[in-house]
Amino acid sequence: MPIKKSDRDRLLNGISKAADELLTNRDLDEAILNVLKILGEAALADRVSIFENVRGENEPAFKLRFEWPSKINYDTGKSGLMSYNIFPTFYETLSENRLFLKNTKELQSGYRKQMEEFGTQSIISLPIYISNEFWGGLNFSYFHADHNWTEYEKSILQTGAAIIGSAIIRKKSEETARETEELYRQMVEDASDIIYRSDYKGYFTYVNPVTARIMRMSANDIIGRHFTELINPEYRKKAFDFYQEQFSKRTPFTYFEFPAINTRGEDIWVGQNVKLLCENDRVAGFHAVARDITDRKNAEEKIKLSEEKFRSIIENMQLGLVELDEYDNVIDAHERFCEMTGYSQEELKGKNTLMLFTGEKYKSKVSLQNIRKIAGLKSVFEIQVKRKNGEVIWVLISETPLQDKDRNIIGSIGIYLDITERKNAEQELIRAKELAEHSKKAEEQFLANMSHEIRTPMNAIVGLTDILMDASLSPGQKECVSAIKISAGNLLAVINDILDFSKIESGKVIIESAPFELDDLLNGIVQTLHFTANNKNISLSYSIDENIPPVLLGDTVRLRQILLNLSGNSIKFTEKGEVKIQAALQEIDEDQYVVIFSVVDTGIGIPEDKQSAIFDSFTQASGDTTRKYGGTGLGLTIAKELIGLMNGSIFVKSKVNEGSTFYVTIPFKKGDTLTDVNEKKKQAFTYQELSGTRVLLVEDNVMNQFLAKKILQSWNFQIDVADNGNIAIEKIRQADFDIILMDIQMPEKDGFETTDYIRKQMPAPKSSLPIIAITAHALIGEAEKCIAAGMNDYVSKPFNKTVLYEKINKLVDGSVVKAKLKNTNQHIDLAYLEKTVEGNIKFMTDVINLFLQQMPDMLDEMNQNCEQKEWDKLRATAHKVRPSIELMGIHSTKEILLEIEKLAIEKKSLDLLSGMVKQVNTTCYAAMEELKMELKKIS
Repeated sequence: MPIKKSDRDRLLNGISKAADELLTNRDLDEAILNVLKILGEAALADRVSIFENVRGENEPAFKLRFEWPSKINYDTGKSGLMSYNIFPTFYETLSENRLFLKNTKELQSGYRKQMEEFGTQSIISLPIYISNEFWGGLNFSYFHADHNWTEYEKSILQTGAAIIGSAIIRKKSEETARETEELYRQMVEDASDIIYRSDYKGYFTYVNPVTARIMRMSANDIIGRHFTELINPEYRKKAFDFYQEQFSKRTPFTYFEFPAINTRGEDIWVGQNVKLLCENDRVAGFHAVARDITDRKNAEEKIKLSEEKFRSIIENMQLGLVELDEYDNVIDAHERFCEMTGYSQEELKGKNTLMLFTGEKYKSKVSLQNIRKIAGLKSVFEIQVKRKNGEVIWVLISETPLQDKDRNIIGSIGIYLDITERKNAEQELIRAKELAEHSKKAEEQFLANMSHEIRTPMNAIVGLTDILMDASLSPGQKECVSAIKISAGNLLAVINDILDFSKIESGKVIIESAPFELDDLLNGIVQTLHFTANNKNISLSYSIDENIPPVLLGDTVRLRQILLNLSGNSIKFTEKGEVKIQAALQEIDEDQYVVIFSVVDTGIGIPEDKQSAIFDSFTQASGDTTRKYGGTGLGLTIAKELIGLMNGSIFVKSKVNEGSTFYVTIPFKKGDTLTDVNEKKKQAFTYQELSGTRVLLVEDNVMNQFLAKKILQSWNFQIDVADNGNIAIEKIRQADFDIILMDIQMPEKDGFETTDYIRKQMPAPKSSLPIIAITAHALIGEAEKCIAAGMNDYVSKPFNKTVLYEKINKLVDGSVVKAKLKNTNQHIDLAYLEKTVEGNIKFMTDVINLFLQQMPDMLDEMNQNCEQKEWDKLRATAHKVRPSIELMGIHSTKEILLEIEKLAIEKKSLDLLSGMVKQVNTTCYAAMEELKMELKKIS
């Protein structure tokens, strides 16, 4: 049966009023109750209620949340819940997003009696869904007669349920916000702020000690007074009116700023939060938390203006409502929809919204939504619409289809929200993001180019300088070459500082954790800086607290970088005296040992007003520091950032012309044993002779070709050179090589393209030739790019020749090495053993295997004796080791062991024992590697 126009207008007007009420009334509980009344009157219902779906003890249940006009005496028991079983299939119908409609006469006698107890003849329940989950329902009850609902009524009431669902979402959000605000306020109450309570008339009932102290009065003198007595007279009326309004409007929380005045007549500006205390629906008093805001008032005023602007935007948001027929022609338009589009109701009626607002541009998108509408599905989508004046705006449309009793689509209701500002902001953000990404990419490209252009010639300068330092030079020549080496090192340090700073800014620095010996690390730093300190006649030393474990877990590379920077600075800024590196145990926190390093110097010192600024980027203590001493001003910045990444801290104490002490505190975990460290020592002595290795050097820079050839020739390698990738490919086709050293940036075909061709186009085994990238690019991620391109390893220019040799040694096929191992032993002489076994190879193999099995444990025992200063045990262990050493012909160690025994007995020169024990370890592990190779030959 078609709906009457008057009924349709009444329902549509009710929906419109309900939407207005929920948008404009800030008290959501009151708004929802008002909406129930509006919808009830529009639907001619006797009672309207909202229930929430909850979980009972054994089955789903519901709980009444709102109702109009009066409460029903439901029997809900102690739990306050009510079973869905009051009606058959009630829960199943609603949870499947279907309407529940029942008249009394349709029910069996048992259920009919339950409805009659409620005075209900007819009921319609509409499901409320929140975030695609069944939350509860909206009920319309009719007391006096059966009710037959038209499809139009059902659709309108479904829209009402959807609007209420949106309001419940908003209510939940506001409840969460209030809970957060309450938690924050409780935190403030626990702080050292002014806290007091008053009765509902404003007379103090409680003040905390801070209030009494600030007001220069006792608590007893304040209690009983009116709060306005403690306010500057000029602001008393304003404050009184403000809190009178809070009282009369029942505003739960307020914030107000005013000047309080103490007994000395001093004004104290306070920012005061006041909570309205209510009991049994009446105001019982006020709870206030205030603090001195005199110094922050101006800043908070700006924040307040910003908040007011944002609040104003939210409060003035408007929704436009429009009803369409099945062909998207306008049947009726809400006033705010007309304001949004610029058309009057008369101009809109009968017009097609697609052609009127969107045209062909969004035809396909609207058609897609129409398919959903035909299927009876709701749609939420964004499109641009054109207003009457030609202005184009963005709108968010929520469209609900309307169906007749046969579920045929007879139209739809659309709710429009203007989101133009949001879309414009999104576009601005996209543009800003693209600009930032472009700027970052340009910065990275600049750093990559700078690194390549400077490191390429630096590679030749540093490498050739190293070669010259090993040559026979006159003292004057040696001094000149040394000056070149120092200058090149300074320039390289500047480049590395800039690159490190870029890595830290990008968040791409990863802190590693590996076992290391602190003594080795500090000794290495002292040895590295020894030459520089000696040139200035400065004493350089280090000391370690004996309570610090000998083996720690941490990032040795970054720790060395930090301490090298601080120690190098101390030497740089010290003209006479000494520089000391000290390590002390600050505390033990569970499994962490907090070590405080101090770098002490007797240098020029740092003015007190500059001590915090020296950790800023590109900053030094004074303007002439850079001119006199050099540097980028990034070293301490990088050190501070790295220390922060290691969960540490840094600070400085200094006096001008007396010296400075930099303190670095870093937590470490204790290494369990020396096993990992000793394993690294073993690996360090797998160095093999690679004489005759065939190398293809792919490099376009002539100076770098010259340098690389010099270094490779010193290792007796066979070298061929290709100026670019195309030439390299031809040479690989025509000859055999053991390894390729590949530059990255070259003309015609670069290193990446050449590697890709070798891996994909060349036949085996040449397609799997080892390739090491040698590139002037040193940015983070460069090594990963090379590996991803198919290369086996990576070194950056200027390269360390020892590192390069070790990488080649690791990659070159074992058969290349094996043929060259004859007569290369440096640490063992098996002549005595061979004589002893008299040609019995099995016996000789068993003796060597026994030595390899027992020697690591004996060395570990010797290390432990030395670390724990157990000199008698050390002597005994050294005596036990010596026969095995003599059997394997490790002659260089025999005399050292005898000296260890002697010093341990006499307990003299005990500081030398640690170095001797380390030397025994080094030689023995190298000897064991040689013995392993001998076993392979024997087998």
